[in-house]
Amino acid sequence: MGIPCVGGKVSFYNETRQGAIKPTPLVCVVGLVEDHGYGSRIMKSHAGDGDLLMIIGLTKEEMGGSEYYEYIHSILSADVPRVDLEYDKHARDALLALVRAGLVTSAHDCSKGGLAVAIAEMCIASGIGARVDLSNVPHTCTRLDDLLFSESHSRFLVSLRRDDLDAVNRVLADYPVHRGVIGAFNSDSLLLEYKGSSISISMDSMLDSYSSIARLMGHGG
Repeated sequence: MGIPCVGGKVSFYNETRQGAIKPTPLVCVVGLVEDHGYGSRIMKSHAGDGDLLMIIGLTKEEMGGSEYYEYIHSILSADVPRVDLEYDKHARDALLALVRAGLVTSAHDCSKGGLAVAIAEMCIASGIGARVDLSNVPHTCTRLDDLLFSESHSRFLVSLRRDDLDAVNRVLADYPVHRGVIGAFNSDSLLLEYKGSSISISMDSMLDSYSSIARLMGHGG
């Protein structure tokens, strides 16, 4: 991966008053963020009105350990996401190349909570809703909820100016990664569409759920 690891730990015994936590491997890495004047510190909050939304990476049917399975279905067992280190390196290099070329306005990892949560977080951070066609998401899922909430590794969401789409595709052509333009930021709500069905979530509703301390604390108990 080309990243220096300065520490590591695997915890099989960590308990609170509520009980034991899951086995938790931890790895500490360090690195420098060089500022070349092209906006190298890309955040998830800088998507602009009219920007396109693109996903880099492949969503798989890997629901084990996911927030969705634990908090909606009370399931802890199932296939957990597997890491393909070679693919992960390609995906990260592709994202870095786009950032260095000044071709993305914002970026966000797609991890805890899955694709649906990552998109909602970008909308909340930017203050702009989005219209998303889930049919354009590269995936191997057979269920819609798996597509929305799988926590497969090596996935990133980026926003980009419409005029930069051709340049973005030229850069990504050098990397063996899945990608797809899945929507655009141009709304006051989040609209998710899939094979003729759709669901709309208002910005206020997303913000209320995201910032509710009581709701978040309830997850821990």
